[in-house]
Amino acid sequence: MEGLWGPALNILVATGQQPQQVIPEMVPSITEAIKAMPRAIHAHYLTKFGALWSSLQLTGLNIPASDLTLKYGGTVSGLWRVIYVLDAWADGGVAPDFTGWSGGAAVDGVLGAMHGLRTIIGRPAGWMVITPLMIFRSVRGWKPDLSQS
Repeated sequence: MEGLWGPALNILVATGQQPQQVIPEMVPSITEAIKAMPRAIHAHYLTKFGALWSSLQLTGLNIPASDLTLKYGGTVSGLWRVIYVLDAWADGGVAPDFTGWSGGAAVDGVLGAMHGLRTIIGRPAGWMVITPLMIFRSVRGWKPDLSQS
């Protein structure tokens, strides 16, 4: 994905499908910020208790990250179990309120930019954040639907 962020953002802007926070003139800056971020895989977990988000560090995987895309595409279906630490409760994605506090213009700007990047390419608003300790497929209770193969 490293070389695809810029073209993907340009395509979204050209088709008018970009998130509301993305202004076309910001695409080069957003692309450079994304390239500078540590490499991680974003994982979205849809559970009966709520939506969870985490990043997966490449060092914690038993298979190369490229295999995830080659084997599964964009989604890994099925019933999985996750043992995790809850890091953050869901929030509305509201920008930080600096009323009554300021770390200075530079710090305030960096904090605002960090929030914007999180909103655009990180945890979705309203999702809880977890640190997965172990992810494994459930052997019991899940059978693939082979009729769609």
